[in-house]
Amino acid sequence: MIEFQNISKTFESKSNTVHAVRDVSFSIKDSEIFGVIGFSGAGKSTLVRCINMLERPTSGNVVINGVVMNELSEKDLRIQRRKIGMIFQQFNLLGSRTVYENVAFPLRNQKLPKDQIHEKVISLLELVGILDKKNVYPSQLSGGQKQRVAIARALANDPDILLCDEATSALDPQTTSNILKLLKQVNEQLGITIVIITHEMSVIKEICDRVAVMEDGYVKELDSVINIFSNPKATITKDFVASTTNYDQLDDLIQNRPEVLNLNIDQSLIKIDFVGSNTKESVIAHLTKTYDVDASIIFANIEIIQDEIIGSMVIILSGTQKQDAINYLESLNLNVEVLKHA
Repeated sequence: MIEFQNISKTFESKSNTVHAVRDVSFSIKDSEIFGVIGFSGAGKSTLVRCINMLERPTSGNVVINGVVMNELSEKDLRIQRRKIGMIFQQFNLLGSRTVYENVAFPLRNQKLPKDQIHEKVISLLELVGILDKKNVYPSQLSGGQKQRVAIARALANDPDILLCDEATSALDPQTTSNILKLLKQVNEQLGITIVIITHEMSVIKEICDRVAVMEDGYVKELDSVINIFSNPKATITKDFVASTTNYDQLDDLIQNRPEVLNLNIDQSLIKIDFVGSNTKESVIAHLTKTYDVDASIIFANIEIIQDEIIGSMVIILSGTQKQDAINYLESLNLNVEVLKHA
């Protein structure tokens, strides 16, 4: 559906040069919900805005359904953009128009009969669950309701792609969850490819199939959400995954206040990551019985991502056979990391 071919984007000014995106190449599948995550300045918004040429790449190509977007004439680009909807953090609704008129706005130049426009708008307002607000103005709506209107408006031209630029960042957690469920519903019912830009790993966890992790203009890691959570490779990815649990606080404790753990000479601090069926095994019980070691659990966390159970556990392991115990854990295809020795 979408292919980035060696995309770079540079912004020039008199005083400096900003390399916002650096030689990025990957593809997004048809009907996929794809996430792009990174901290502020990572280049994620710039990259995604290259899809509809709101930002033109300095080098490289963006290909959508076989069409090289950056080679199109302005006329052909306008036609292609109709198939790419976009929603934003601040909703960008027209304050002087009703909900109905906001959703109808993209259809104004389509030369469609009024009854066809009416039918289209009503069906979209029903889809996003806000038909009862069709005659009110944006100022009378909550943040979640405004975003529902923005989603309906973005769907007015029957797009193949929906770009979501920090679309839930201005919303509270409960409203964010409801909007993400709506986007999932839109994806399933209409088959639309959705690209979500965010700095919140909780958003990625709840809705995305795959995710690209960006830092300093580069894609540092790209994988399925399950693999990203169960076995993150890049440091930035590990930081994002840790941010969804209390593990980042534990890591801070390990690094800055080791005396709190007070490891003895024969002890090691071990992190174990579980995926799927491994979470059902009595691993720790077997460990202590077989290898005559003590295992004190100081942290544990379970996530359910796309119906897959993913867990992490940090234990203090002590005993003369602790290395044999670690080898046993690794033999189970668990991800085992020695965080600290005494």
